[in-house]
Amino acid sequence: TNADYIKFVASDNDSGIANCFVRMPNSSYYTNYASGTQLATEGLYYFYATDKSGNSTNTVSITLDKTKPTGVLYAGGSSVSSGTATNAAYIKFIPFDAIGLANVYVKKPGSSNYENYTSGTQLTAEGRYDFYSVDKAGNVSQTYTITLDRQIPVAQLYVDDNPMDNHSYTNGGHIRFECDADKCYVMTPGNDSFSEYISGMEYYKPGKYVFYGENESGTQTQRYSIVIDHTIKSVELHNVEGGKTDGD
Repeated sequence: TNADYIKFVASDNDSGIANCFVRMPNSSYYTNYASGTQLATEGLYYFYATDKSGNSTNTVSITLDKTKPTGVLYAGGSSVSSGTATNAAYIKFIPFDAIGLANVYVKKPGSSNYENYTSGTQLTAEGRYDFYSVDKAGNVSQTYTITLDRQIPVAQLYVDDNPMDNHSYTNGGHIRFECDADKCYVMTPGNDSFSEYISGMEYYKPGKYVFYGENESGTQTQRYSIVIDHTIKSVELHNVEGGKTDGD
């Protein structure tokens, strides 16, 4: 039970009750107990009573459990927190309750209903999963959520609003990178590390740019690079005098 308290009441219509006894949770011996006394410590109790003639009741037991079950989500072989997105090969849920579990449930991607789940079963379909468990006393755990996402984000480079291939060179006015990832990153000219980038933001400064996008699950696009080059190229003419030559 997950009641606020438990109690034991003994009665005898002949000689009358002489004594009641209780073995408290985590104890190895019985102590005297006043019939009907409320007890609120969680755990397993044992009770019995004797009458004035020396007869004993059967021993009765009850477990008081007011603690909600817990659980651990796994992305592959690694434990992760609730709300995580992952691109692992599989996910699973391991519930726990010190007293004992009654049922475990999962709501799978695309479903609006929960179904029974066997602890530790590996699930591989992409999408969001919701898990919860119920213990033998009726306590309900929190809901644990995890999203399995192996989709690579869609990305595209643009020069002056026109699509451009990866590893390109351009003398256009500006460039930008558009990506549907949860986060985007850029390495700008003169830097050797990436910084966060707002998808679609334009750059005008000449030099090499490298972009990529990454979903919350860890899936990434390839690296997209492009060089802006506005340098005027010089030309040298040889064997020319006054703009004329009689040779090559």
